[in-house]
Amino acid sequence: MKKKGLNEKIKIVFAFFLGAFIFGGGVYAATLLNSSEVAYNNGSSSVTNVKDALDELYRRSSSCSYEVGQTWDFDYTGDIQIFVASCAGNYKVEAWGAQGGTANTTGIGGAGGYSTGQISLEANKVLFINVGGVGNDATYTTSGKPAGGYNGGGTGSGYCSNFYGAAGGGATHIAFDAGLLSSLETKTNKIILVAGGGGGGGYDTYLDTRAQKGGYGGGYEGGQGEISKTGGSPATVGGGGGTQSAGGTAGQSGATGSFGTGATSPNTSCSGWGAGAGGGGYYGGGSGNDYGAAGGGGSSYIGGVTNGQTIAGNESMPTHDGTSTMTGNTGNGYAKITLVSLN
Repeated sequence: MKKKGLNEKIKIVFAFFLGAFIFGGGVYAATLLNSSEVAYNNGSSSVTNVKDALDELYRRSSSCSYEVGQTWDFDYTGDIQIFVASCAGNYKVEAWGAQGGTANTTGIGGAGGYSTGQISLEANKVLFINVGGVGNDATYTTSGKPAGGYNGGGTGSGYCSNFYGAAGGGATHIAFDAGLLSSLETKTNKIILVAGGGGGGGYDTYLDTRAQKGGYGGGYEGGQGEISKTGGSPATVGGGGGTQSAGGTAGQSGATGSFGTGATSPNTSCSGWGAGAGGGGYYGGGSGNDYGAAGGGGSSYIGGVTNGQTIAGNESMPTHDGTSTMTGNTGNGYAKITLVSLN
């Protein structure tokens, strides 16, 4: 066997000490990283050492490209919209219901309601958003019957025998399943929240020559539509607001709201007098019965969120951009999702 020279011995000794240093340093580094004495300040985390903190930061940076506070906005499109959660975290969800249609320019449709709350989502979880559409107006020159707003607004009577009835506004809802709100009656556990739409306005040019305002969207309950006449047979009754368990009521010849849908005005064939339709909602509003009585608003729902709040369309609520307040939502509905914190 060949003897090792001096240089080879030095190399062996150096390699031995280098290996010992690397091994020892690795043990020391691992000990340091696992040490609970090393300070780590992060109020949203439960980790107690640097190693776990670095692992947590790596997971977050590698899986989420959005900062806390990122928002996603959803305007009215007349169709289902999709949101995919890129990051696991807590999200704030907001919805504004649509306004009911206006009758003869001054029988204003009821304003939409507002709902908000928080929900925890895993990465890649899909949400389905349906933004309600404003109800169509009733005018003397409009042909046909004013169609209800997208996502549950009832059809108005239009102009019939000196009385006008506009269409109801649609609800805005966010859910784990796709489809119009009315299609989720047997899947209410998939509904995250709902903002009710306003009832269609009415107008009487025969008895009192006055406008009737549609009922506001809920809130836990929608508002009742205004009436133009008391007494008589049958008495004129504005459509009732939807509740958490039933559609809004109606007058003697009116119609009752149902799950996800506002009631259609009773005289769409103009066989009688015009009246406003109900707004869409968790439960839709009822229709007016005649004499231009206005429709009721649909109810809202916050059963699928934590820290939930719902505000009726006759009260102060946040504007869409969150920088101010407004009394009820006018026009089409709206929805917004905000990343609150990362998991």
